[in-house]
Amino acid sequence: MTSDLISFAQKGAEAQEQGRLQEALGFYRQALEIDPTLPRLASNVGVVLTDLGEFTKAEELFEEAIALEPENYAVWNNRGNLWKKQQKWSWAIEDYSHAISLKEDYFHAIYNRGSVYFALDRLVDSERDLQKAVALNPLDSKPWVNLGEVAWELNRPDEALTYFERAIQADGENAEGHWNRALWYLWRGDYLKGWSEYEWRWALPGIPEFYPEIAAWRGEREGHLLVYAEQGFGDTIQFSRFLKETRSRVRAMTVDVQGGLLLWLREFYPEIDFVESSQIPKTVTHRVALQSLPLVLGIGKPPTFPIESKSSSSEGVQRVAFCWSGSGVDLRRRIPLELWNPLFQIQGKEWISFQTGNAVQELKRENPLIFDLGSGFQNFKETAEGLAKVDLVVTIDTALAHLAGTIGKPTLLLLPQVADWRWGAEGESCDWYPSVRCFRQRSRGDWAEVLARVGAELQQGGL
Repeated sequence: MTSDLISFAQKGAEAQEQGRLQEALGFYRQALEIDPTLPRLASNVGVVLTDLGEFTKAEELFEEAIALEPENYAVWNNRGNLWKKQQKWSWAIEDYSHAISLKEDYFHAIYNRGSVYFALDRLVDSERDLQKAVALNPLDSKPWVNLGEVAWELNRPDEALTYFERAIQADGENAEGHWNRALWYLWRGDYLKGWSEYEWRWALPGIPEFYPEIAAWRGEREGHLLVYAEQGFGDTIQFSRFLKETRSRVRAMTVDVQGGLLLWLREFYPEIDFVESSQIPKTVTHRVALQSLPLVLGIGKPPTFPIESKSSSSEGVQRVAFCWSGSGVDLRRRIPLELWNPLFQIQGKEWISFQTGNAVQELKRENPLIFDLGSGFQNFKETAEGLAKVDLVVTIDTALAHLAGTIGKPTLLLLPQVADWRWGAEGESCDWYPSVRCFRQRSRGDWAEVLARVGAELQQGGL
């Protein structure tokens, strides 16, 4: 091996470690020009190409590396990472498993396979691999985090917290460990601890920094404060309750929110200046994220909206708005539409779909006679106007639940066994919305039993 080849390979590895991927790619390719028969170099180029999103080229490099040295377990693991990044889960598992067959105690492949099993909701398999990973390398913080997530999903929350704390002990800067511990505290209702840890979200991969050129707000009264929404529609609705208190503590305040919420928020909080990001005034001197307000304000248990919604029923008929699917890919936030059919048969109920997004097509196929209102909504002001005309909302965890709870509409909220932190750990009530009743899965994944309980409630009048 020549000195030039060694130099290029070392420079490539250094640039790769520091995240200078294009530079690393150049060094590795110069090394390959000297000797194209080194499987490790070909594999390293494949790893860089994977990180750059050049998947076809990466696949070609991994195939070359495997052909050169089929017993190299690291190459199989690296190609598994290529499949994982493309969500080709079965191929990833196959390559990770082959790497493990070549080296039984290969930490990286065992950990990676465990993370893919988790993505596939194969929790028992995931836990088995992750337990092996922490046994092999207890000082690596990442498997402890994943193990905590698995334990939490398996409804062992106290054990999950132990794992998150093991991750933080192993690496105090592990943002995912702190983030998960924040969610755990908030889920348990320990808000003051939770808000502090919640700030670790800014260190998570892929989380952008908003308006870094503006000074962060620490509670100063002087100046012009910009509050900005940074998460989803439901999150913005939920945390909007902190805006009035914030406005009382500053001389001037502008709130940057999603366009779809703008009209409703202006109507619901007429005293607050809401804008879109293109309309932020130049006089702004400080900025703070909407979800950081309770920490800066020092608020523990959140304030609620003491609004009582009046009945809108036609005589003898109860209008029920419903939503069966969230907008994302989280399978825990989707209930197969066919499971709702027994509810649709209950006498004295008029069902109105408030579903938005691609899931609306399911209604057209499965229940075309049910009135579809949600697909026509252009913004949340229109959604709120629709809610004013119904008596009850039955929904899985979506922005609709937050909007209904904020305006005080009676709501039956359908939740997985381990629900999102904002709905609390147990019981029918939650700290955020007095008008919301939580119907939680008693067995993981069993939506039929949840809907049977909802049906029994509706038979008795709804609430």
